[in-house]
Amino acid sequence: MKPKTRKSRFVRVAAAVSALSALCATAPMSSATDGHFLHGIGPINQSMGGAGTAAILDPLGMLKWNPAGSVSFDEGTIIEGSLELFVPDRTLHSEVPAGAFGAGFPPFDMSGSTRSKRNAALLPSFSIVHKFKGSKTAFHFGAIGAAGFGVEYQQDNTFTPTSNAMLTAMPPNGVGFGRIKSSMALLLMPIGVSHQFTDKLDLGFSIIPAFSSLEITPAPFAVPNDANGDGFFSYPRPEGEEWAYGLGVQVGVLYKFNDKFRVGASLSSPTYFTKHTWDRVPDELGNPQQLKFRINLPMHASVGFAWEIVPGTLLAADARWFNYSDTDGYRDEGFNPDGSVTGFGWDDIFAFGIGIQQDIGERFKVRVGYNYGGNPVPAYLAFFNSPCPAIAQHHITAGLSYKVNEHVWVHAGFYHVFKNTEQGPFHSLAGPVPNTVVRNSMYEDSVSLGVTWQF
Repeated sequence: MKPKTRKSRFVRVAAAVSALSALCATAPMSSATDGHFLHGIGPINQSMGGAGTAAILDPLGMLKWNPAGSVSFDEGTIIEGSLELFVPDRTLHSEVPAGAFGAGFPPFDMSGSTRSKRNAALLPSFSIVHKFKGSKTAFHFGAIGAAGFGVEYQQDNTFTPTSNAMLTAMPPNGVGFGRIKSSMALLLMPIGVSHQFTDKLDLGFSIIPAFSSLEITPAPFAVPNDANGDGFFSYPRPEGEEWAYGLGVQVGVLYKFNDKFRVGASLSSPTYFTKHTWDRVPDELGNPQQLKFRINLPMHASVGFAWEIVPGTLLAADARWFNYSDTDGYRDEGFNPDGSVTGFGWDDIFAFGIGIQQDIGERFKVRVGYNYGGNPVPAYLAFFNSPCPAIAQHHITAGLSYKVNEHVWVHAGFYHVFKNTEQGPFHSLAGPVPNTVVRNSMYEDSVSLGVTWQF
């Protein structure tokens, strides 16, 4: 009967992995919190403020922040899955004085605000760690929704002093861009191994296939066209998402000073993607054209410590650096001479996370944390970043785990990202437009549930 039981268990696991992979591949991403990264993955890691480079508490957090950690788990197989309900709230405000774009255009002062449609998203993630009995080597695999951005601002079909200038029609019927919609989702699938080289030192490695979907309209990276010959140029409007495929690697190290204190570090290479390609995007006369845009994932590094202050009380903290300034899609800023936008113009950022986990009896663990993410968007580039206002900074986090039995834990997590606002001027090929304002505001909430199964 044992072989049959093992086969049945394998079939169930394989079916679960297949289902979760499909969910991860199709889940939308509305926004993120450290630049365009989620500050943590899964309810445990998120409720610790994202601190997971040295605090190896669960497979999902380990999978994102330090591949050396998989050998720290007990022998056997551990599966962790989570589902996050992510609810961002974003507002776009603009102000344009009369005559800002030339004599009589617009003919009056304009000031208006528009709230993005609340694109609540369900974000699934899962991970598997296996360590053979008596082995000092462990293998890991997973699929995690790790980054993204998105807004959806409806076109302002009025042209009055209370109109949102950014969302009015393109000239000559307005001074804006019409409907602005964007959605980027990033799926990472780390596959790797870790090994305990000494009683104190663990090393790990992951190769990371990645899949990215992107929808953005209008397309600022495209050359504006005047196919109808009216003297006014407009950006093409691709509809729907297109996929790109990428690859990166990650290396990590864990060092245990003693049973109470450990440090960790990891380095993730840039993830290089193919180009997102839209075929048959119509110009002003409906003639089809092809558009392409490449956006990579930046190199990032993480260091952290985990300290068991007293039995049952764990303090952990991480510091991270994200290299946006050298990454295609984010590196450049402003317009090309042909009117296309070169990139989002993001700066490098640092992020910091800290969390405390407290055991309550044998069945409960509670966590609280805080995360600060630097703002990669320079204020003077708020205009270019209306489709991706990644300006969230301060997070508070909390979570709870309950031990159902010797094999199963269930988890819940919550975090709130406080409102942040940033503004800058409109831009034209000649530079910033005096006395104009583009203001992005956002805050976010998230609730996640997860389960860990060990056998």
